[in-house]
Amino acid sequence: MNKNHLLQAALLSCAVVFSANALADDDNENYGNKSGIVQPCSNLWLVNDPANSTVCVDIPVNLTSAKVVFNLDSLVTAGGVSNPAVSGPDSVSVGLRHMVMLATAIKKRIDDGTLEPNKVSVIANFHGKALPWALNDAWWQAQINPATGTQAYPNGNPYKVLINQLFDFKHAGVNIQLEACGVTLRGNNLTRNNVYVRTNADGSEDRVYVNQGALARIIYLQSKGYTYIQEGYNDKDHNLFN
Repeated sequence: MNKNHLLQAALLSCAVVFSANALADDDNENYGNKSGIVQPCSNLWLVNDPANSTVCVDIPVNLTSAKVVFNLDSLVTAGGVSNPAVSGPDSVSVGLRHMVMLATAIKKRIDDGTLEPNKVSVIANFHGKALPWALNDAWWQAQINPATGTQAYPNGNPYKVLINQLFDFKHAGVNIQLEACGVTLRGNNLTRNNVYVRTNADGSEDRVYVNQGALARIIYLQSKGYTYIQEGYNDKDHNLFN
């Protein structure tokens, strides 16, 4: 082996060692004692149990910012029932439920002083089959139960309880915005007047906003550093838009 080959081999060896060390450092930073597994575990608060005394947590989660976009495009609901026209108001949107859980965790951190409110932005993007979640009471009340020929939802949007909870979190200091896809609205002969709006006691309104297009909006938000959350897809979904 000549000198040039020896030099190339030495440089390659250094590069491999350097890369391995860099990866090891990164692993230590993200998964080691600095921010990962801790000893001993602790009974930290949980989003569904603030007074947790049974689950000992090995990996605490410390958020310094929370920029998240939820892609809500599928009628995936808790319990595996995907069509609210069949399952009724007891069907719960997994996406909206997880948004409420995330908002609960963020609010706790804001109250604790460990997360600054100006570093929080949570956006819901309703489109495709999940757009009806973001529609108003009048649209839902117009849906007819094919088996009885009567109103399927006389009380309006069955998901508004969760949407109103998100609006409440917004008023409590958690930066949340709900958006409906303008393209999906147009494709189903709907307008901005069909989206959900809550009128408050003081006359103010909380509303679902309309964006120019869900896919482009998601691309834009990801380019700005938003974490993308997809709740899952069920190819057996029944589309409310026939």
